[in-house]
Amino acid sequence: MGVRMGGPKATLRVGATPILGWLHDRLAWRGRTMVVIGNGMETPPGADRFDQCVADPAGGEGPLRGILTALERATDPSIVVTAVDMPQIDASKLLWALEALGAGLGRFGVMARVGAMIEPFPSAYSQAARPAIERRLAQARRSVHGLCEEPCFAAIDAPADWNPRTWTNLNDPASLTQFLESQGAKLT
Repeated sequence: MGVRMGGPKATLRVGATPILGWLHDRLAWRGRTMVVIGNGMETPPGADRFDQCVADPAGGEGPLRGILTALERATDPSIVVTAVDMPQIDASKLLWALEALGAGLGRFGVMARVGAMIEPFPSAYSQAARPAIERRLAQARRSVHGLCEEPCFAAIDAPADWNPRTWTNLNDPASLTQFLESQGAKLT
């Protein structure tokens, strides 16, 4: 639940388009797609555009639990992840994460480093990441970027030519309004 946003972020709209449909179109991902929704949440508008819509079996455990749910439900050996509230991520960023995962022999997960900051999305994970994620959740250690404390997880320097807007995060109504204005869309 997006408490600061006043409701679930998956129900936001970009103009008249549900944000999930807008993101699906923006990403234009050629592989299988999945949206993970919160436990007990109704299927949000636009989720039907994805190949799968799955609900977290546990509530209140945040994005790390969502990553585990995606790994549990994925049929591929690895997954690439972004968040609904990061609308400037595009397919090139997802491919970068997937390639970084594949380039690091024995890595279970990778995410971006921007200066001293670790950005948890976009990120990529192999199925081998599951035990470490399960262990951290059992210990109530829910930080996605905290995975980099674990062996076989890494933060890789993001390409220097990525636009700083890549890291736009829709955390509150003001950030949503600013993003919509940058897209020429209105809040509906």
